[in-house]
Amino acid sequence: LSIGSLVGEGTSGKVSQLLGAIDGGRYVVKQVPLKRAEAGECMVLADLVHEVRLHRLCSAGCSSIVRYIFAHASEDSLVVTMEACDLVLWDALTPPGGAWNLPAAAAYTGELQPDLVGLHTRLLHLSLQLCQAVRHCHALRVLHRDLNPWNVFLARCPGQLPS
Repeated sequence: LSIGSLVGEGTSGKVSQLLGAIDGGRYVVKQVPLKRAEAGECMVLADLVHEVRLHRLCSAGCSSIVRYIFAHASEDSLVVTMEACDLVLWDALTPPGGAWNLPAAAAYTGELQPDLVGLHTRLLHLSLQLCQAVRHCHALRVLHRDLNPWNVFLARCPGQLPS
């Protein structure tokens, strides 16, 4: 794998761009350090494998869930490849000033009219996608225990430019 620049860091690992995908897709690689029985704060492989299996199960049947591609374990880390997203829900809705970010929210719903009716429509569309994803997971008897505006990732609709 040819790994590019760091795009984010979470509680369990670092996420970087995956470069040179021959299918033209946009992907990221999450690298999670593994814990040995006597080691410190890294995650245990068995827990990570379970999480990866749940991600694969849930993303296979719902377009509103970040698509799992593949995973690989080495001696010291687990590498999970998934589709790339552009930003988290919180950033789409609240720019640094704290007001609603109409152009950013529009880019994720495919709508371009930044008026009050358009805002309502975009928020309903985002809410509907989030509810569909949660319902899909629950139908598979999977509970996401860390659902929050910083852990909901958005991908731009095709043809939308960054705002």
